[in-house]
Amino acid sequence: MNYYVGVDLADRKHDICILDSTGEKLKEFTVPHSPEGLDQLITEIHELSTDIHNVFISAETYKHLFMESLHAIGYTMYSINPKSVDRARDRFSPAGAKDDSRDAQVLADLIRTDQHQYRPLRKDSSELKELQLLVRDRESLVALKVRIENQIMACLKSYYPQALECFCKLDQQSTITFLKAFPTPTEFASADLDHLEHILKECYNFNWKSKAKELFLLGQQKQFQVNSATAQAKSRLLLSLLNQLELLIQDIKAYDKAIGCLVKSHPDSEIFLSLKGVGTNLAARLMVEFGDDHSYYPHANALQCEAGTAPVTRKSGKRRLVHFRRACKKTFRNTMQQFALQMVKHEPWSKEMFKKHRKLGRGTSESMRIVANTWLRILFAMWKNHQHYDRAIYLETKARNAA
Repeated sequence: MNYYVGVDLADRKHDICILDSTGEKLKEFTVPHSPEGLDQLITEIHELSTDIHNVFISAETYKHLFMESLHAIGYTMYSINPKSVDRARDRFSPAGAKDDSRDAQVLADLIRTDQHQYRPLRKDSSELKELQLLVRDRESLVALKVRIENQIMACLKSYYPQALECFCKLDQQSTITFLKAFPTPTEFASADLDHLEHILKECYNFNWKSKAKELFLLGQQKQFQVNSATAQAKSRLLLSLLNQLELLIQDIKAYDKAIGCLVKSHPDSEIFLSLKGVGTNLAARLMVEFGDDHSYYPHANALQCEAGTAPVTRKSGKRRLVHFRRACKKTFRNTMQQFALQMVKHEPWSKEMFKKHRKLGRGTSESMRIVANTWLRILFAMWKNHQHYDRAIYLETKARNAA
């Protein structure tokens, strides 16, 4: 006998419904969001079955500590799209009534009747799980760095716009050191050439001598007249933001180092790193999305749909509509967009494909998705068979299919 557990997640409590294979409701209860609540749920399940392979648990999201704890124990977990749950809810209440206990029953019944329509959550190794968390957290740090850079630019525009003309990038040591040494227009105007040369030389600027002369001449030009109160207040904010930016740059470098170590030790790293233009970070993102289990995806189209590169087709009678796929893993889609960009730069046939679709009137993003969609079939074959990329094999297969 199999048992199906629906979990309606919340911040402080979770509604649980347990069904058997016939659909009969065996238990319905609420547990708090705590270790004691998790133990209570496991106890209730063990009263019905001690074999975790006969128990299937579903919820609307897997990104929840409660679900991750159950997954770590070894239960088979399913993540159901909230849109599917909303549509299935009408089977239980055509009038549109809704409550948390009914949602738990809907989740349990969906996995009981339509289990074949859903894939269980992957069971990756602890090393890949760590790599996944590092990659996700690094992306968050990079996004935070971009926000701080934008704040620095806004701060400089409000009282010190000339500083934005000094360097092309904010996230480099020479820019940060320069702005810390001359945080106001007055200090920049009074800077001497020797001081500027010393600062740039200490930051290992390869053309420090010519750059120092360029900055010296720029400092002698006429600047906006800003009152001292504004300059003092804004320079304080600037220094605070620069300290945050400098710390973030160091942290991102540390993350890159940790990610590089995990990527090198993974058996699939050679497959993705063999591609020209794919560095350690992009290879790590691809490895995280593909996973450890080479039998998890039955075919390449499953990957294409999950990555959002495959369009959605609606057909009815003579009417046929193809549109953008919104339901997908956004992290996977972003990874494939970055991957396609590198392939267009380094792979001739990818560049030709991109240009062809641009000439047909398609946008840049859509053309990139088409390239990514083609590459996902190639990556799937490489990952499945553990083979390096061979351009001749692809071109031969393409010619054979065309014939």
